[in-house]
Amino acid sequence: MDQRKLIKLGNSSFAIALPKDWVDKSGLKKGDNIFITPNSNGELIVQPSLKKINEEKNIEINVEGKDGSALKREISAHYVNGYNLFSIKGKRSREINEAIKKTFKDLVGVEIIKNEVDEIVAKDLLNVEEMNLSNFIRRIDNNLHEMFGVLIEGFNKKKISQTHFSDIVEADEDTNKFHLLISRIFSMGIDNPSILTHLKVGGLFLVNSWWFSVNLEHIGDDIKSVARIIKSEPIGEKDYENLTKLIVKLQSVYNGSLEIFYNKESNKVKTLELINEGKKLWEEFNKLTLNKNPTVAKIAMKLKESETFIYQNIKMVLNNRG
Repeated sequence: MDQRKLIKLGNSSFAIALPKDWVDKSGLKKGDNIFITPNSNGELIVQPSLKKINEEKNIEINVEGKDGSALKREISAHYVNGYNLFSIKGKRSREINEAIKKTFKDLVGVEIIKNEVDEIVAKDLLNVEEMNLSNFIRRIDNNLHEMFGVLIEGFNKKKISQTHFSDIVEADEDTNKFHLLISRIFSMGIDNPSILTHLKVGGLFLVNSWWFSVNLEHIGDDIKSVARIIKSEPIGEKDYENLTKLIVKLQSVYNGSLEIFYNKESNKVKTLELINEGKKLWEEFNKLTLNKNPTVAKIAMKLKESETFIYQNIKMVLNNRG
C-alpha cells in the first residue's frame, strides 16, 4: 500500500500526489481530467476515465451448430457479463426459435425488439441506477418460501402431484431469473465503482448479496430435486412423517438465516444457536443418507445439501459483521 501526505491548497481544498506508475499506465498527462467518485463506505474512487452506467454493450451470437441449451448458456453468460444488446443471427428452426425466445423471457428486463427470419435482436431495458439488491434477494426468498410450503403440503398428503411439482418448477425458474440478475449486477459493479455509488451499497455488500443468492439458488434446485424424486418414487408412510418433520425444521432454520441477513442488528447469541440447530439437523439428514430405502437416502442427501447452503449463508453474514 502506498501512503501519501495530504497537502492543503488554499482555504477550501486539499491535494495528494498521484503515483507516477498509475498515471503512466492510465495514459494521463498534465492537464487531463480524472474522475473522483464517493462510495457508500465514505471512500473516494479515483478513475482515469468515467465509466458510464448504462452504456450500450453489444454481442453477436450465431446459431449455427448450436442447440437450444447451448444458446441459453451462451446468452445467459453474456447477460451476466453486462451485455445489454443481443443480436442472434442465422436461420432458425422452430425449436431453436422457441428456445431463444424463452431464454430472453427468463432474463429480467430483456425484451425482444426485432424478430426476423435471419436475426433476433433483444435489449435489456432495466436501468441499473433504479435497482435494489435487497429487493431481489427478497424476491428469491419469497419463491423459496413458496417452494418449501408446497413441498411440505405434498409430504403431508404423502404425494407430490403434478400441480405441486409445476408450482415448484415455476417458483424455481423465477428464482433463477433473479439470481442471474444479481450475478449481472455483481459482474458489472466489480468493474465499475460508479454502479456501487448509484446502488448506494459497498463492495462487501455486493459480494455478500451475490454469494447469498448463489446459495439460495442451490437451495431452490434441491427442493425441486426432492419434489421430482418423491413424485416418481413414493416412500412409506413412516418415512413421509419423519421427513416432513425434518423439512419443517429445515424451513425454520432457513427462515432464521434470512432474518439474520435482513436484520443488521441481529443477535449474535441467537445466530450461534441457529447454527447449532442447523448442525443437528445436518447430522439427522446425514444418518438418513445411509437408509436402506434408496429413495429416502437420495432425498436426505438433497436436504443435507440445502442445510449446508443455509449454514454457509449464516456464517458469511456472521463473519462479515464480526
